[in-house]
Amino acid sequence: MLLVEMKTGLNNTSVCALEPSGCTPLPSMASTRAARLGEELLQDFRSHQCMQLWNDDNMGSLWACPMDKYIHRRWVLVWLACLLLAAALFFFLLLKKDRRKAARGSRTALLLHSADGAGYERLVGALASALSQMPLRVAVDLWSRRELSAHGALAWFHHQRRRILQEGGVVILLFSPAAVAQCQQWLQLQTVEPGPHDALAAWLSCVLPDFLQGRATGRYVGVYFDGLLHPDSVPSPFRVAPLFSLPSQLPAFLDALQGGCSTSAGRPADRVERVTQALRSALDSCTSSSEAPGCCEEWDLGPCTTLE
Repeated sequence: MLLVEMKTGLNNTSVCALEPSGCTPLPSMASTRAARLGEELLQDFRSHQCMQLWNDDNMGSLWACPMDKYIHRRWVLVWLACLLLAAALFFFLLLKKDRRKAARGSRTALLLHSADGAGYERLVGALASALSQMPLRVAVDLWSRRELSAHGALAWFHHQRRRILQEGGVVILLFSPAAVAQCQQWLQLQTVEPGPHDALAAWLSCVLPDFLQGRATGRYVGVYFDGLLHPDSVPSPFRVAPLFSLPSQLPAFLDALQGGCSTSAGRPADRVERVTQALRSALDSCTSSSEAPGCCEEWDLGPCTTLE
């Protein structure tokens, strides 16, 4: 940087820096490069770090001050900014990867149930919400009524079953007295009466071939609520899948859903206890409600006959 030293009095001088826009006084409030380095350039000049190129007793002197250290410092700042940006990007990608890994680590589950009244639907919703905290990614028709209405029950169940099984997930069959009765009718007549059980008929047509053709192992889990059903009432084709009573057998059920993961890694004991209490509270509320035929009492269906 070229500096011009000019005499302004007997013992006074002023210094300005030569730039394309003119000679910028030092120090200066301008936004030029020399103005930004004004104090530092003056310090270099006064500490004799600049080399004199020309001198005139009347007009003044011309000095050349080195800029290497300022350029070096600027590049240091640029590199520091790049390193900080790279570190921020690295941590962002690492966090995103961890989230994806966690999402992949949580197994997907499709919860299939029968329409047994408003009280029983609340109980099903409580089960789905509880499973979502384990963590499991749960799909249930109660949470997808718009899609169910747009595409139809049969198409929705087929799509969800195919997607979840392709992802290595599991299909949960929730048996109730009404569901067992409709299953028996379906197995005998390959149809059910039209009405509130149309959705059950749709998912039966999706899952039954897997059971009849020996493809159910590892893909399906059966559950029923404590006091609402006897396990022998579950139709025999579905007994090839593990069957659990909830909430009394919740830990074993969760192990089956998560492929036998350990308690400490997959389901903390306090979380299991909270889920158990939530299900028990919902079950008590359901059984005490007179509006839910699937909850009021256990239906004595007797053991389901084996179909040849």
